[in-house]
Amino acid sequence: MNDEALALRKVAAGDADALAPLYDALAPALLALARRLCRSEEDAEEVVQDVFVRLIETAGRFDPRLGSVRALAYTMVRNAVASRGRRVAARPTTVDLDPDGATGATNPWPAQERRILVGDALATLDPLDRTLVSEAYLEGRSHTELSERHALPLGTVKSRIRRALQRLRVRMGNA
Repeated sequence: MNDEALALRKVAAGDADALAPLYDALAPALLALARRLCRSEEDAEEVVQDVFVRLIETAGRFDPRLGSVRALAYTMVRNAVASRGRRVAARPTTVDLDPDGATGATNPWPAQERRILVGDALATLDPLDRTLVSEAYLEGRSHTELSERHALPLGTVKSRIRRALQRLRVRMGNA
C-alpha cells in the first residue's frame, strides 16, 4: 500500500492529521488538471476543494485493489468539472422579459420597472416555490441539489419549479 492509500485509510479512521500529507501529495497535480479543464482559476480551486471533501466523505469505501488514490482523485476532478459544465449549460444566461423584443417591438418597461415587476411577481409565490426558483435560476443550483438541500423528492422539486414559472409567466403577462 503506497503513502497516499495509507493516508486515505487513516483519514477514514478519523485521523485528521493524515489529511495534510495527502493534500500535499495530491493537490498540486489535481489543481494543474483542474486548471486545464476549468474556465477560471477560481473554478479550478473550487473543484479541487470539492474533490478533497468527497475523498474525505468516501475514504472508508476506498479499495486499493481497484486503483490508486491518485487515479481516483483524477477521475473525481474530471467528473466534477464535467458536472459543473452541465450545470452551467443548463442554466439560462438571460431571462427574456420581452419576448416580442426580437421582432422589433419596443420594450414597454424600463429596466428599473422590470426589476420591480419581477420582484413583485416573485413575492406572489409560495415561500418554498420562491426559494426553489431563486436558488435554481439565480444561484445556478441543479434540481438534484435542491432536492437534497430541501429534503424534497426530485419530482416534487421539478413540479414546483415548473408551476412557479408558469405562475410567473402569467403574472408578468398581466402586468
